[in-house]
Amino acid sequence: MSAPDPTNGTGFCESSNLSPGTPEYFSAATAPFITLFALYGLLGSYRQPPSVCLVYAFVAVNGVVSFMGHWVATHDSVWSVLDQLTIVIPLFLADYGLLDDVTRHWARDKVLSNTAYNIVKALSSLGAAGGITLAIGLSPLSTTTLEIIFIVLAVVLFALVYLTYRQGRGRGVSMLPVASVVVMVIAAVFWNTNERFCSAIPPERRRFVPGHALWHIAIGFGVYIITQYATYVLHDSGVRRIKMTPTLRVIIEDIGRTHTVRPDVGNALPSWLQRKPSLSKFWVRANPKPEAKGEGDLARDMESGAVAVRLSPGCARHHVTWPHPSCKPAGELPLEPSQSTIYID
Repeated sequence: MSAPDPTNGTGFCESSNLSPGTPEYFSAATAPFITLFALYGLLGSYRQPPSVCLVYAFVAVNGVVSFMGHWVATHDSVWSVLDQLTIVIPLFLADYGLLDDVTRHWARDKVLSNTAYNIVKALSSLGAAGGITLAIGLSPLSTTTLEIIFIVLAVVLFALVYLTYRQGRGRGVSMLPVASVVVMVIAAVFWNTNERFCSAIPPERRRFVPGHALWHIAIGFGVYIITQYATYVLHDSGVRRIKMTPTLRVIIEDIGRTHTVRPDVGNALPSWLQRKPSLSKFWVRANPKPEAKGEGDLARDMESGAVAVRLSPGCARHHVTWPHPSCKPAGELPLEPSQSTIYID
C-alpha cells in the first residue's frame, strides 16, 4: 500500500527531494521480499484450498508491481493503482473464506440454521464480488478510497480470526495472528512517523529514510504468517480436544510418522506437523493399562488428570499391547477447554 508524502503530496519522503522518475532505491530493494514470502507460502501449498493459493499469488504479484512503482517513482502511475489492488483483492478473498468457515461451523454446531448459513454464504459471495468490482472501478479515481477499504478489510479479517479462536480452533498456532499484528503495526507506526517528520530531515538524507522499505518486509512476513494461520484453521474443521498425557502418541496416517508427546512440550503440536497443515487425517492413540475399563473405551488416570479416548467396538479391552490392528478411533470424549489440548481431525 502507498501513502502520499505530506512534504510534496505525490510520493514518499524517500523521494521528496529527487527529480521525477528517480528510483526510490530503499523501497525498490525491499519490495521483492513481499514476493519471496508469498512464493514460499505458495510453493508449500500442497492440498491447500484454492482461495489460499490465490491469496499468495496476488501478494506475490504485489511485490512485483510495488517494485515497479518505486523504481519508476511516479506514485500516480498505473503501478501505484496495481500496488493497492493486489493487496485489497486478496483481503476480500481472505475475509470471504474465513467468514464462510466461521458460519459453516456455526451451522454445524446448530448456532445457525442451514437456511441462515446459505443466506450468509450468498450475501458474502455477492459482497466479495461487488467489493472487488467497486475497488477496481474506484482505483484510478481515488487511492485514498482503496486505503480505507484496506483498513476496513484488515479489521474484519482479524475479527474473523478472533472468532475462529473462540470456536476452539487454531489454538495450537494462536500466536501467529498476534505476531502478524504486532509486526505490521510496529512497521506502520515507524513508516508514518518517518513521513510525518519528513520536513525535519535534511533533504540530502531523505533518500535513506527506511520507513516504507521496512513496511515492505513487515507486510510480506505478516501476510505470510496470518495466511498460515488461516490455512491451519481451514484444515482444522473437525477439531476435537483431548488431554495430553506423558505417553500420548499422535499417529499421522498420511505419512506414517509417530510422535510421542510429553507434558513438558506444552500444548503445541510437533514442529514438523505444524509445517504440514495440509494433512487431512490424523488420530490419537494412547498406551493403555490392563485396568482400562469399558468395551471399546480406554480411560486412564494420570498425574496430570484423566484422558479418555472412545475406540471402535472392534478394540477389545484385553488388547494391552498398543497399537493393535483392530483398534480404530471412533471419537473422543469431551474434556474441559482449559485442559492442555492437541488438535486432531
